Amino acid sequence: MPPKPSAPPPRSDTGAVVTGRWSWSLTLTLGLLLLPIVLATVRAGIAQPVLIIYAVASGITLLAYAEDKRRARKGGNTSRIPELLLHLAELHGGWPGAFVGRELFRHKTQKRSYRTVYWLIVAAHLYVAIDFLLDWRLRDFVFNTVLSWFN
Repeated sequence: MPPKPSAPPPRSDTGAVVTGRWSWSLTLTLGLLLLPIVLATVRAGIAQPVLIIYAVASGITLLAYAEDKRRARKGGNTSRIPELLLHLAELHGGWPGAFVGRELFRHKTQKRSYRTVYWLIVAAHLYVAIDFLLDWRLRDFVFNTVLSWFN
C-alpha cells in the first residue's frame, strides 16, 4: 500500500504558510503585555479609541508579516517589505500583531538586531503605560536623575 500523501501546509488569507503553533502560554504572555496598556487607557478614559487603534495597527502589521513571509518563501527577485516599515507599524501600535505574526508564521525570529528593536518598541509602549499608571513617577525619576548628573 502506497504511503498517504501529506496534507499541504496551512496557509493564511494572504497565502503565507502558517508554520508556528499558538499556545495558551503565548496567549497569556500577550495578555500580560497588553494589560498595562488596557489599564492605562481605561484609567485615562480613552480605552475605546486607543484599543481600536491598537487592533487596526495590529491587523495591518500581522498582514504585513504574512506578506513578507510569503515573499521570503517565494525567493528570487521578489522585493521584501523593508524592516523599517515593519518596525514603524509596530511602533504605531502594531506590536501585538507582530507578536502574533512572529509566532504564527515563524517570521523575524532569528535576526537578533530585528528582535532587539522589536522588544525595545514593546518596552517603550509598556513604559509609557506603566508610567501613566504610576502618575508619571518614572518620568520624574529619570528626569531628576539625568539633571543631577549636570549639577
